[in-house]
Amino acid sequence: MGSQLSAFSKAEQTLLKVGIDWYEARTPSTVSNISVTSSDVDIGGNRHIHTAEYMTNRVAADGRAERLPLVAMHGFGTGLGMYYAALPPLAERWQGRVLAIDTLGCGLSSRPRWVLPKGEDCPVDQVLPSARALERALAPAFTPHPKPPFLFRPRSFS
Repeated sequence: MGSQLSAFSKAEQTLLKVGIDWYEARTPSTVSNISVTSSDVDIGGNRHIHTAEYMTNRVAADGRAERLPLVAMHGFGTGLGMYYAALPPLAERWQGRVLAIDTLGCGLSSRPRWVLPKGEDCPVDQVLPSARALERALAPAFTPHPKPPFLFRPRSFS
């Protein structure tokens, strides 16, 4: 699966870059060189949450890192790539940091073994990462504050 994962990662990076290029081609020259950085955040138990952070060259200059972060999380069965065209304009306009995360079992996040027996209701923690895991995944957005609030924008899981 290593080469498949690598191909998936390259495809995601290409898609995210296309979104940035598309947005920059359609906006005035005031766009501040948007970039995206992806990383995998260890959440313990041999699992990780895949994240992408969009940045502009204004982030450090205007203190944006100290403001409320916006975190986008896709719906069930997709990946953070679904935001390829939406996050570049948000990064340009949002007053804080802009991140997207893949939920466990989706996108480039870990795919833990499904243990729910057939016919039983699915507890939220089977689909969503636990609150502590989510907190660890988003910790870079909280710097320099230990635990500031964040705007969390999930999509539907139905």
